[in-house]
Amino acid sequence: VSVHGGSYGLASVSVLGQLNTGKWFSMIHVDAARSDGYRPNTDFQQGNAWLQTGFIEGNRQLLIQGGTNAKAFGAQDFYSGCLQSKWR
Repeated sequence: VSVHGGSYGLASVSVLGQLNTGKWFSMIHVDAARSDGYRPNTDFQQGNAWLQTGFIEGNRQLLIQGGTNAKAFGAQDFYSGCLQSKWR
């Protein structure tokens, strides 16, 4: 488990786990992060999840992986503040 925090409401958490039961194994990783942004419309939220499970016997193996992510962010001023805001 890892937890971080910082300026402008920055927060993140990450969890990694593994389970082995005989010939079967599973690994999972989940993380999330968010920030209020250092100026208007630079906030973000993101989340990720990844899972791998498998079976190993001798020289045979079956591996299955899957994952997903979600992101939301204020893109108007994320990279540059030169443009005027479109939302008035």
